[in-house]
Amino acid sequence: MRVPTRPTIASSKSTKSSQLPAKAESNQAKKRREISAPHNLLHITHVSISSTGEFIGLPNGWQTLLKEPTLRC
Repeated sequence: MRVPTRPTIASSKSTKSSQLPAKAESNQAKKRREISAPHNLLHITHVSISSTGEFIGLPNGWQTLLKEPTLRC
């Protein structure tokens, strides 16, 4: 099973914040919330990628999902 490649994203110099009025932009900056670090983390599986691009250690249920023809990458 091969790892899908990442799609290329065209870079754009304009951002949403640069399109907002100055007052709306300053209000948006005030409302930003900090995201805390995870807590009570339980690491139950480790998946890596082989030199051939295949997943190693992927749970069986996940392997089944990746083989379904309806999955689009």
